Amino acid sequence: MEELTCNQKVVLQGVLESNDPEVFQEVITEANYELIAPYITRAMQNPSDLTEIITQLSASLDEPEETTHTSNYKSVDLRANTGDSRDMNTITRNEFESKLSEIESKADLRVEKLGNEMLQVISELRIERADRDAKMTQSLADSNEKMTQNFTTIQVQQGQLETQIKSVTNLKGHIWGAFLALAAIIVAVLALNVTSFDSGRNTAADIEKNRYEMLEKSNQRDSEIKSINETLRELTELVKESNKKAE
Repeated sequence: MEELTCNQKVVLQGVLESNDPEVFQEVITEANYELIAPYITRAMQNPSDLTEIITQLSASLDEPEETTHTSNYKSVDLRANTGDSRDMNTITRNEFESKLSEIESKADLRVEKLGNEMLQVISELRIERADRDAKMTQSLADSNEKMTQNFTTIQVQQGQLETQIKSVTNLKGHIWGAFLALAAIIVAVLALNVTSFDSGRNTAADIEKNRYEMLEKSNQRDSEIKSINETLRELTELVKESNKKAE
């Protein structure tokens, strides 16, 4: 095989490593393709030789480039280098620093925005907590006031109940007194009847007189008994009402 230049070796190495159909097509259409065709053919026929070929080409890059080349070779080398480097983009220091500064600015803005959002959330939480504490304090105050009112009402009702119990006790005493008075009246009436009967046995006039007096007294007793019955009825109603209130 004819000896290749360093540039041609670089082109061959790029072709073998890239395995790109477009690169192969561009190399095949070159005028001096026959110089590197044997290497490509060898690599395609025996892929295991690819590593050895690339190693040999890499080692030969350090050899000094021959100074005597035709203008056609230089043209091929120039086009090959241009094709290999068409997708490369070398960033400068200024561009790198500008990009880094832009990233830092964006990061600072994000941090500042996040800090402001956190401060706003904390402020809202503090306001909500203050409102909740105020509502709880007011609720406790209302509950205490209501409990105090209920306790006072219970004490008043207890006093009223004790008064009603005393009234019922006194009423029972009055009822017993009324029964005793009624019994005394009945006994007196019976005694009066007996006395009137004894005193009127002698004469008819006395009997007639006593009958008239007894009739009047009987009417009077009936009125008194009726009055006593009404009084007892009223007392009974009072006792029933007192018992209902006590329950």
